[in-house]
Amino acid sequence: MLAAARAFADKLRAVYGLSDSSSPEDQLKAPVSSFLADVGAALDIKQAIQAKTEAHLAEHKVRPDIAVYAGKLIAGYMELKAPGEGADPARLKGAHNKAQWEKLKNLPNLIYTDGREWALYRSGERFGGIVRFEGDPGEDGGKAVSEEDARRLEPMLRGFLGWDPTVPHRPRELAAYLAPLTRFLRSEVEAALEIEGSAVNGLANEWRQFFFPDADNARFADAYAQTVTYAMLLARLSGASKLDPAEAAKTLDKNNGLLARTLELLGQKAAREELAVGFELLQRSLEALQPADFLRSKPDLWLYFYEDFLAAYDPKLRKDYGVYYTPIEVVELQVRLASELLEKRFGKANL
Repeated sequence: MLAAARAFADKLRAVYGLSDSSSPEDQLKAPVSSFLADVGAALDIKQAIQAKTEAHLAEHKVRPDIAVYAGKLIAGYMELKAPGEGADPARLKGAHNKAQWEKLKNLPNLIYTDGREWALYRSGERFGGIVRFEGDPGEDGGKAVSEEDARRLEPMLRGFLGWDPTVPHRPRELAAYLAPLTRFLRSEVEAALEIEGSAVNGLANEWRQFFFPDADNARFADAYAQTVTYAMLLARLSGASKLDPAEAAKTLDKNNGLLARTLELLGQKAAREELAVGFELLQRSLEALQPADFLRSKPDLWLYFYEDFLAAYDPKLRKDYGVYYTPIEVVELQVRLASELLEKRFGKANL
């Protein structure tokens, strides 16, 4: 681990010694990507570690700079900052940094780093302390990293690369877990809608043409994010083991053909690539959900889940929509009263 960290610091000194027009964040991408692969080997992580740099939506500050995969599964994301900016989002200056953090804090496994400082965040909360190299890698190279620095950084990176969704199986807790992921997907949709000619823009135009002509971008983004989340959840509860749109739709077809077609439309390849972060995290998280555990108390529990979900996802929206659970006993009483009125007051037998 120490050797990998010092090799990374040497690369930073070499990169920052070059004079070109690249932004400091962009100069970090290649060294950080190779460092993560070296760390995976040093820590004997079985799955191959692969880092993919992100470009789409970058100008909107929605998507983090690097997506990290362990094998073929998404492990987490990294947001890179210029040297000296640090790894604490609360201390970063500028409106764009603050707006970016409001979106990125919804991610369940995220590292901020400027090459010298490192911090791991899970759903907006810092997980452990900030690790800061003793020296400045840009000036000192490998000498900037002490044995103590490497010792402190190792558990952070091991936990980051080995992330596995711990999905709660109680309704309110699951709702709280899914809500930030859905909000992030919504923010990705909103950003994609600002790009002329994007696949998501094409979907929004079709949505308005055939279904909701008055829907603005915000309403479409919200409808998109909620529909995808709920369709994936229902597909998982209906027995789907894989939740890519095509496979999930096959399961939904048995009892929810309209939702299946909607998921296929919203999850078409071009749109999904534009919204990769939101889709990948939702898919991996919900594939970790065990339907039997979730439905153990009541088989029809998912029918009432939406109230809990909307309360966690967007409380104002829940109030505006009037989404409040009506107990079964109250519904049954209302039905009996209506039946009695029809039969006794209007002479209409219950057919």
